[in-house]
Amino acid sequence: MERLQRRALLDTASNPDGSIDYVTGVEGIFSFDDDGTCASVIVRYVPDRLILKPNTVEDYLSALESAHWETIEEVAVTLLGDLRNELVARWLQVTVKLCLTSAPLGHLSLFLNGGFGSSRFDVKPLVVDGSSGGF
Repeated sequence: MERLQRRALLDTASNPDGSIDYVTGVEGIFSFDDDGTCASVIVRYVPDRLILKPNTVEDYLSALESAHWETIEEVAVTLLGDLRNELVARWLQVTVKLCLTSAPLGHLSLFLNGGFGSSRFDVKPLVVDGSSGGF
């Protein structure tokens, strides 16, 4: 699926109160590869003018399932780019957790932060955590 078609699936609505800063988010799960490896996605953001409609994430993640992904980083960077483009949020965090049931690792988490304009929010560097103890 082309980038513009994929991004068109991210339906937005007006922020109910753009005068205050608040953190909101959505979550979803999708199949990462042909082996059925599960990946969960958590998106947290401080909206500016737009918010994501709740049902839009399910359709968007279904579209991501149809693509071939080499790495978890590729998925996370795609999510971050698409969401940054459509939301233009003040702050945005994408977390992708890949469930590795056959490995003793337990999971691999990838965090990407990115936002526009506001210096009120800390934009942290990329962190990859492969420990079995979580974050």
